[in-house]
Amino acid sequence: MQKKLIFFILVFSLVFLTGWAQDFHKMGLKGKIVFSDYIGNAYLMDLSNGEIKRIPIRRPRAFFRSEEMSERAYNPVLSPDGTKIAYNNIAGLWIADIDGGNQKLLTDKGKRTSGGHSTQNIAWSPDGKRIAFYTEISGRTISTPDIKGTYVIDVNGKNEKFIKKYGFWGWSKDGRIIYRKYHPLNERIKYKIKAYVVYAIDPDTKAKEALTPPIKGSNIRILSPDGEKIIFVKGDKVYTANVDGSGKVCLTPKKEDKKVSRRWGTKWSPDGKKIFYFAQPVKWVKDQYQYCTRPGFIFPSFYYYLMMMNPDGSEKIKIKEFRYKTF
Repeated sequence: MQKKLIFFILVFSLVFLTGWAQDFHKMGLKGKIVFSDYIGNAYLMDLSNGEIKRIPIRRPRAFFRSEEMSERAYNPVLSPDGTKIAYNNIAGLWIADIDGGNQKLLTDKGKRTSGGHSTQNIAWSPDGKRIAFYTEISGRTISTPDIKGTYVIDVNGKNEKFIKKYGFWGWSKDGRIIYRKYHPLNERIKYKIKAYVVYAIDPDTKAKEALTPPIKGSNIRILSPDGEKIIFVKGDKVYTANVDGSGKVCLTPKKEDKKVSRRWGTKWSPDGKKIFYFAQPVKWVKDQYQYCTRPGFIFPSFYYYLMMMNPDGSEKIKIKEFRYKTF
């Protein structure tokens, strides 16, 4: 009886541990994605089998305040040929091989400040020769220069160019940068009715072309691989829409809010067939409230999930749980 029980446990464990890989094999997905967790650990995920590996990022201590900082890589993005990643941390904007080796600091303008996400978007050009990035460092103190805006830099760290004051969505297939610019719907009340026009700008000549009429709305948006769709988070819900703002669809309906309290970090798969995002469960918020009511409270843990779904919001799957102990 005891041998049968042990055999059953082993078989159950094997099925449980390999279940994700079997599911991904059946999905027929191709390509890889990279992402980082809340504390700056970078990961590589193979969509063909669901395997997730941490990308080791290391630099000499001279670049950082502590050895721990040397392993942090925020906002990682994969190069078009899948051999390199670009990312940022408190030192600046970096590139490295997919295995974490051959790190190269491109510029300190793309750095992440100690207060949060100073660089919100990083994107490789279609030919993999340049990187566009947006920094929010706006020079609020005398010692900090105002460098807020979108920049383009070669992968060898040369030819850094300032493109525009605000952020961008991504690159078009013909090598232009797609962005939005606020446009008043009524000239007499410019600051009460917000809208935007989508533009494409050539990073070399600065020639720009309006792609849409004025559209109501805002929020940071991520361009799909084919350049036809955008994805964004508004009110902790994930939406998709056409580039011109039409066809907006909520992919995380209200009925799901009973289980999830917050969503962020949206990302497309290379073929545009899947959408990834982070989600924080309601249970953690309730636990947080429990500890907030205690004198001198400290959260015992912090956790959230990496989720995957179809572009229409169906077939949501929990890929990985990230959990951190605070004491």
